[in-house]
Amino acid sequence: MKTKTVGDVTIDTIWEAGGPYRPPSEVYPDVTPETVERHRPWMIDSCMEEATGFLIFAFQSYLIRTPRHTI
Repeated sequence: MKTKTVGDVTIDTIWEAGGPYRPPSEVYPDVTPETVERHRPWMIDSCMEEATGFLIFAFQSYLIRTPRHTI
């Protein structure tokens, strides 16, 4: 769990799952192979797995705590 503090507010990241998820065409049905290839260089390692071409997704929640509230 990662924690960030801004003033008197604490934000915790609660990691549930993540990693290569689906090919771009399953997430964005209208995307063309040409569009994916044009953007592939900047997407590799940040949001696309090079070996499979799958998009990398993160499933997470946030716990926000203030002096008065926990959300």
